[in-house]
Amino acid sequence: MSQHLIFGAGLIGGYMAGCFAAKGLSVTVVGRESMRARFAGALTITDYHDHKAVVTGLEFIAGGERPSGDYHFIWLTVKCTSLDQALIDLAPFVTEKTVILSCQNGLGSDSQVKAMFPNNDVRRVIMTPNVAQPGDAHLHRGSQGDLLVEAYTLANGSNLADLVSSDLLNARHIQSIEPYSWAKLQLNLGNAVNALANVPVKEMLERRPFRRIIALSMLELIGVAHAKGIDLPKLAAVPMSWVPNILNMPNFMFSVLGAKMLDIDPTVRTSMWWDLNNQRLTEVENLNGAVVREGKKLGIDCPVNQKIVDTIHAYEARTNSPRQAFSAEEFLADCVNRKQ
Repeated sequence: MSQHLIFGAGLIGGYMAGCFAAKGLSVTVVGRESMRARFAGALTITDYHDHKAVVTGLEFIAGGERPSGDYHFIWLTVKCTSLDQALIDLAPFVTEKTVILSCQNGLGSDSQVKAMFPNNDVRRVIMTPNVAQPGDAHLHRGSQGDLLVEAYTLANGSNLADLVSSDLLNARHIQSIEPYSWAKLQLNLGNAVNALANVPVKEMLERRPFRRIIALSMLELIGVAHAKGIDLPKLAAVPMSWVPNILNMPNFMFSVLGAKMLDIDPTVRTSMWWDLNNQRLTEVENLNGAVVREGKKLGIDCPVNQKIVDTIHAYEARTNSPRQAFSAEEFLADCVNRKQ
């Protein structure tokens, strides 16, 4: 049986570990000591379609502890902001035959992994749904989406995606994953807006001013992707180029045509909200910032994404003072004024 190591015990890594274990795979989790309790007893995994699994006996290794065996597959699920240190900490777990699955948001993280482990097979993985934590040992997938795994064929001729796929987390085998990275980045541009809105994702999407900010940031990404010759594959219920138009619709139209986007657990918030709320460094430079940087390479200005980056950094810089309310209307008005 292949041995799977989940390196990173956060919401995504924990959910993946629970899903893999529920399918009968051999799974070990590496994380901070503070995460040990989540995996010590029974870990409950659920989704918004009412699938459920309870797994026990997951092996947990805290940072600094020695590997307990050789791992065929290492799923690297730490955030981009933690990647530099994680790659150093990962080294003792990697053998010459280890396949490393880079599961970071944004663009280019796999290049860092390949630079650190040039002799290993490194593949990209994209986790498209949101995961929340209703309880200390309960992880919940609150939105639609699949686990996209860059093509990897196993010794028996089957593919890695099929090996890990389940009702709780459908996995898809993707031959050319670069366009999917851009499509996922488009969806992730809403993470920062959710962090600023300070409300659950569903509530945010029910308010047109927030949707308009997301739509404008997406239009900038679509422009950059088009200039690079990237055809964005469909990750939502409609083609990616349609998403900004649907988001821009008045509420009464969006409630009908955007119904799939609203098919989400009403408590779900993005990971960037959690980071900002807990005064941790966010991934905004790897998301909206990536659009700005890619645009600059082509001479394309991306002012909305730049303003989002600047605003998030301003919130990050606060100390223990209460969060100031964010006005989507004022943000949009400033964007209009800058264009005039």
